[in-house]
Amino acid sequence: MKFGRVSPAQLFPTAAMHALSEGLTWSQDELADLAESTLARARAGGADHAHVHISEARGISVQIRQRETVSQTAHANQRITLTVYRDGRTAQAASANFSQRGIDMLASAACDAVQLTEADRFAGPTEAAYLVGRESTDDLELYDPPDWTISDLAARAREAEDQAFAQSSKIVGSEGASCASVQMQSRIASTEGLAQGYRASMRSLSCAAIASDGATKRIGGHGHSARFTNDLMAASEVGSIAAARAVGQLGARSLDTRTCAVLYDARVATQVLGQYLGAAQGGVVVNKASMFEGKLDQRVCGAHLNAFEDASIPRGLASRPFDSDGVASRQRELIERGILRGFMMSAYSARRLGMRPTGNADGPNNVSITSARTAEYDDLTGMLRKLGTGLYVTSVFSGGFNSLTGEYSQAAEGFWVEHGEIQFPVDGVTIASDARSMLGDECEIGADRHTSGAITTGSLLISQMRLAGR
Repeated sequence: MKFGRVSPAQLFPTAAMHALSEGLTWSQDELADLAESTLARARAGGADHAHVHISEARGISVQIRQRETVSQTAHANQRITLTVYRDGRTAQAASANFSQRGIDMLASAACDAVQLTEADRFAGPTEAAYLVGRESTDDLELYDPPDWTISDLAARAREAEDQAFAQSSKIVGSEGASCASVQMQSRIASTEGLAQGYRASMRSLSCAAIASDGATKRIGGHGHSARFTNDLMAASEVGSIAAARAVGQLGARSLDTRTCAVLYDARVATQVLGQYLGAAQGGVVVNKASMFEGKLDQRVCGAHLNAFEDASIPRGLASRPFDSDGVASRQRELIERGILRGFMMSAYSARRLGMRPTGNADGPNNVSITSARTAEYDDLTGMLRKLGTGLYVTSVFSGGFNSLTGEYSQAAEGFWVEHGEIQFPVDGVTIASDARSMLGDECEIGADRHTSGAITTGSLLISQMRLAGR
């Protein structure tokens, strides 16, 4: 098959907003032909081995602010990335031009560049033994054909903002409500026999409300993302949560410096624990910047804690049939009863570490962090009772874990709690500790599970942390 140059009319036709809501430009068969053509051109140019990654994304989004439409955006992009290997050297080139001339230029650029790079004995294409097969990827349910027009997006964003205004007379403004629909696809192939691809979609909705008590103003926001339209949170709920968060922080004040118990809201816990697991990324370990270096099959946290990775969850936000190296993703324990069982590795970092790749070239895949001690009654109310007196954290800013030392420090806001009951909102404090102290045997995880990106967990209770305030 011959591929002509993609014209601006194809990418942004006259009725761009409508056309970009109708789906992707290329079929998977067309992308497969393009990938094979690119590999053939690379081999003809002198490459010993080659790997091709083709991607396409199209979408529409709307932003509403103060009940007025402030932006309507349509985007379409495509990219082909060619990696070539020759005599232990590696070079990469990329282009948005899918024409035959574009592919010729891409292959020539990569094959010329590889002669100028230094040899790396760990570089090379993913070994055939680790490559994903050619089975169907449809069972993951990652792709929901576009069913929203630009008007549909605007209606949902407007509903979210309207609901925020309706929640309280203290809601005096809006930072905006946004709604988006994106379709994307990927195709990879290599001279080692790799030939696979899949499509995916994402819908998202968010709202940020401004509350005022006459003396101060606070912003509260909420957002939600889902693969399928019918899994996305209702616009009215998004707006209501945003308003409640803004109003709830009115009158916030700092605390005296102290040591106290801390309960992270489940949303915040996904951020904190996700950052903690970042130290298990193969690249971090290779660079000797990880607290987990040399700790495989050793205890690194409380014996009741587990972290399970599963890239095969249907409609999962971080589900994928394979990573960009072409390695099949699989179910596995990252942490089992507090013992570190594996790193998250690309093909390259795995070679550097003398291990096998794990399908994590693009990051973690649906990691569920749980505690064997969690009970059904450990919802947020139950976790506040367990907190007793201390800080309930609803937002964190900057900082986090030092991946090498495990030291932790973040600015935070939330609520001061006494006897399991919220007393008043708090801001202007910084909380600090270290990974081993925070995630030892005394920490607890709630049953109020929340998913954010690749991480799912419940609220996180830490028995003692340092709090710096006024």
